[in-house]
Amino acid sequence: MRSTSAIKMSSGRSSRRTNREEGVFFGDAFALILFVTAGLAAALYSTGCSPAGNSRKAEFLKRAGHKDGEVRILVCHIGFPPASTLDKDPEQSTADDRPLREAIEVIQSVRPDIVAVLHIENRARWETLLQRLGSREDRYPHTDFQVAEDASGAMGIVSRFPIIERRVRLDMDYSIQGHPRRMSREMVDVTVLTGPQDPLRLLLAHLKNKTFHQLGQTEMRRNEARLVARHIHSILDAAPECRLLLAGALHDESESAAVQKIIGQPGTRLVDLRPADPAGNAWTERDRSGDIYTRSDYLLASPAVAARVATCDTRILDIPVSKSMSMHRPILVGIRADGE
Repeated sequence: MRSTSAIKMSSGRSSRRTNREEGVFFGDAFALILFVTAGLAAALYSTGCSPAGNSRKAEFLKRAGHKDGEVRILVCHIGFPPASTLDKDPEQSTADDRPLREAIEVIQSVRPDIVAVLHIENRARWETLLQRLGSREDRYPHTDFQVAEDASGAMGIVSRFPIIERRVRLDMDYSIQGHPRRMSREMVDVTVLTGPQDPLRLLLAHLKNKTFHQLGQTEMRRNEARLVARHIHSILDAAPECRLLLAGALHDESESAAVQKIIGQPGTRLVDLRPADPAGNAWTERDRSGDIYTRSDYLLASPAVAARVATCDTRILDIPVSKSMSMHRPILVGIRADGE
């Protein structure tokens, strides 16, 4: 992680003393209180990540402490991808508003600190989601968003906590059967400051699903997994103690070559959190017919994050309202806050 010194707070004109011999009169008491408060805010916000102004200090002062000592992240899909990317105009909202309405209901019910969306149809839907969540106000003021290059969907994050770093245009190119390709859904890679000195590296990935492709969906998925693995393990090789969480629609079995490539080798492995519903079932997706249930969504954590996962609050949400917001069930993960 990048490190910077603590933010230096300035007391402005009140810091200039025109007469050091004079005592402090009652009229100066308010200015003195402001000065002390500013100093405390600077100490609270001292962090190893790049600062970006007074709004972040206010964020932490406003959110004094974490609810139940946890940071809660909701991972979900919103809407149903078309059978073909040619089925609809990628910037045209569909008439069916149920997935978005029900996603809002789930979010309002769960009240997570961060929402990681692994699929939403397009930018228009995303803007509607932000508007309904009040993301541009106080509730989820920090966002990040990526549209797939092939218009097959988009991914994004909304957060109560500041997003202090974003990485864009990652190296996601590969070649298959002599055809140059780029990973259709570029990863979302952000650092979220979940505590005064507690950065979380949060990544979203969406690999090629199992629908037919002339270049071979299995080989495409393996190549995309190799790119994701290379990116993640380069981070952990440079900073083994990095607090990193990957939320991924990996569309394959846990023992598949694609998933195992991302998890990595012993000694550098990510931890598969494997959330389950109250009945112990770990499937996350049902097919369009509703007859086949598979585990296609994963939460993979670095050891530094896995050690702080609150098992009692990490689970698949098996609630009726979520059954028509997507073919994928939403997942909740709780991570103990720094110092808890």
